[in-house]
Amino acid sequence: MPALFLLNKANIIIDAILGNERVLLETLPWYVVPADDKENARLIVSQIILDTLDGLKMAYPKTTTKGQRALQSIRKQLAK
Repeated sequence: MPALFLLNKANIIIDAILGNERVLLETLPWYVVPADDKENARLIVSQIILDTLDGLKMAYPKTTTKGQRALQSIRKQLAK
């Protein structure tokens, strides 16, 4: 039987911050990833991360005209 390890979407840091392992085990999804094939394990983990990021529906924040001018000013100063 191949060796397996569990990969949780939650990071160990989250566990340390929350300090409540039981909540993490009950509420967050877990994935079984084969540990005896590094190439496929990395592909699987990469796909899990990509799917998670896609699910976040992230977008750039909207700025006002004043904010855009301030950003352009900062860019000019950085380009010097």
